[in-house]
Amino acid sequence: MDETVKYYNATNEVSSTTSGGSNDYAGGGGTLTISTNPTTGGTTAYLSFDNEIFTASTFTARGALIYRSDGSAPTNNAVAVLDFTADKTATNGDFQISFPTAGASTAIIRIA
Repeated sequence: MDETVKYYNATNEVSSTTSGGSNDYAGGGGTLTISTNPTTGGTTAYLSFDNEIFTASTFTARGALIYRSDGSAPTNNAVAVLDFTADKTATNGDFQISFPTAGASTAIIRIA
């Protein structure tokens, strides 16, 4: 996955091999919760999300995709590609994606 990704596609998507957790990874991923409503700092608009945790999971991932999935057209459009810079693994445990603090120079989504 890289900057050429334009929409969500299940090709090459990981799947959890361990069941039992309420947030086990499932196809399509999780639903992000906005931690800070879209706001501005100077000339930069930004927003961030609460950390995403998949419990009781067993998989390895190198990155993740934030994409639109609200059901209105167009759907599944990519918003951001996350590169973990190395493979990250959970073995029958938590797989957590930690988002940076919301701010004009730190939020995961920034438009200047």
